Amino acid sequence: MQRNFVNPIGMIEGFYGNPWSHSVRLKFPELLAELGLNTYVYCPKSDPYLRRRWKEDWSSSDWCNLMEFSFECLNKKISLGIGISPYEIYTTYTNSEKIKLRAKIEKISELNPVFICVLFDDMQGNFKDLASIQADIANDIYSWSTHAKVLFCPTYYSFDPILESVFGKKPTNYHETLGELLHHDIGVLWTGNEVCSKEISSSHAEQVSKIFKRQITLWDNYSANDGKARSKYLYLKPLPGRDDMLPNYLSGHLCNAMTQPELFLITLSGLSKLHTASSSPERWLERRLGKQVLKMMSKNLTEFETTGLEALSESRLLKLINDYGVIKSTATEEIVNWLKGRYKFDPNCLTD
Repeated sequence: MQRNFVNPIGMIEGFYGNPWSHSVRLKFPELLAELGLNTYVYCPKSDPYLRRRWKEDWSSSDWCNLMEFSFECLNKKISLGIGISPYEIYTTYTNSEKIKLRAKIEKISELNPVFICVLFDDMQGNFKDLASIQADIANDIYSWSTHAKVLFCPTYYSFDPILESVFGKKPTNYHETLGELLHHDIGVLWTGNEVCSKEISSSHAEQVSKIFKRQITLWDNYSANDGKARSKYLYLKPLPGRDDMLPNYLSGHLCNAMTQPELFLITLSGLSKLHTASSSPERWLERRLGKQVLKMMSKNLTEFETTGLEALSESRLLKLINDYGVIKSTATEEIVNWLKGRYKFDPNCLTD
């Protein structure tokens, strides 16, 4: 029997490095709701209890924070997703490991997630029978998660050759085998032709959906800037390069967050506009960030997104720091801190 869920249109907190603070995270369900978006997926790479230490429970304080966040999502009618990356479990998926994984899924289920995401991204992939074992794991989680929609992220979640250079050669027919073996109710997460795709077309989404035998859910890394190279840039256009027809070829669209939460709202406003989720995301953004700040940023888009920190002269950096430092707002504070090099990248981010 098919489980019916609203397509997730919203965001993923799935970046490397320091995660957002609990207080910042708590604000986002309301912000998402104001933009007409419906989903927040929690899976920061720095949460060890969702990745390398997945067999362990969260500390009592971390668990209380997650429960509070779950209630806030419920209050604001935002679908909560929890993404678990059981690190390379597919190398030894024994009955003992299965029991431990089921216990973890039952613990996650106490947060009442609408989506449980099984994430095998950024792990070694040159293993025998990779697709069939990963499909077995995802199908098991599906059978245990009767009240949640399961989304699956493959190890090779893009056609980008960087994935094979870092994580090993993709097994033959890896994507096609997943399409055959994953339960038809399980969604597939995909980032596009590249890990951080500059453009994503409806024809590309249609092509990939045929391979997986289901419409894909985009994990959109347009503005993600947690890597060694991308941390030197700010991506402040409202989700450019996305085909207007793209929503017709998707079963969901989730934007991975920037390390700068206030500036990330620009991406979310573009997502809202693309999916016609609210009547006027442009006006909402103008009220939130302010006309003056948006006008200033529009003049500096090339420097922020194309030139980057390392190519700016010292005098230019000082001028920009002074210009943005005059205006006291969360957005300008994030820009100033970025200009001062205070957003450090996490060397664990291997696909920059």
